[in-house]
Amino acid sequence: TGRYIENHGVIHNMWFNTSTGVRLPYYTTQGISSWWDNGSLPIWITAQRQAKCLHSQGLKTGSVYFPGGRAKYQGEEVNKKLVEPALFNYSNETNWRQNIDTVMEWFTVDNLDFIALYFGEPDSSGHKFGPESTERKNMIKQVDRTVGYLRQRIRESGLESKLNLIITSDHGMQTVIKTNEIVIRTINNFTFKDIDFQLLDYGPNGLLVPKEGKLEHVYSVLKNAHPKLHVYKKEEFPKRFHYANHPRITPLLLYGDPGYVIHG
Repeated sequence: TGRYIENHGVIHNMWFNTSTGVRLPYYTTQGISSWWDNGSLPIWITAQRQAKCLHSQGLKTGSVYFPGGRAKYQGEEVNKKLVEPALFNYSNETNWRQNIDTVMEWFTVDNLDFIALYFGEPDSSGHKFGPESTERKNMIKQVDRTVGYLRQRIRESGLESKLNLIITSDHGMQTVIKTNEIVIRTINNFTFKDIDFQLLDYGPNGLLVPKEGKLEHVYSVLKNAHPKLHVYKKEEFPKRFHYANHPRITPLLLYGDPGYVIHG
């Protein structure tokens, strides 16, 4: 969307409800339109509303495995889409090439104007093995081969002179430090009995909803509990992150220094 997290509201890979404590995995979250449709529009919806001329219906768009591609926005969805199955292997190079071939067909046969194409690597291998691992370096080589194949298919499809190829990336990574780890349950005077809802164990950040009357206690217990842990009340969270100013953000926010994961 080109907007900050606190503006578009997709603050986590998981849908969650702080009242019921329910958390849904990434794949299920993909199909919950209310999680994605928060007033910000993905580029494919904007394109569909962008008429080529006064009498046209807008541009034709597609999505292949792209996050948010299963959802509806203000009642609209992408014109054409492929959705990966549950428990999908995102590292399958053969599948990547098949999807590229599908994209070329959508452009040349179905006359689509815009397509969002997603590959889940090297994200998955980086999370699993670490950013400096051999596995991730090999996956980067696979991504490089795939970009080469994509450019080849663009040429073969006669689209090189009229197709804009835009490559975007997700986020950086840092090797997780396994010494002096941040483990919330081991902190003196902290107990999960004081917590109504928690979203921990998903990386360097954490979300907490203390029980009524327990906010100040939990905050004071965690505030200086670990030299690599930073704890803030929602209203005091650093503005530079553009993260906390959204109704989905919990009363307490935690983040660790680079390399530190927050464990529950």
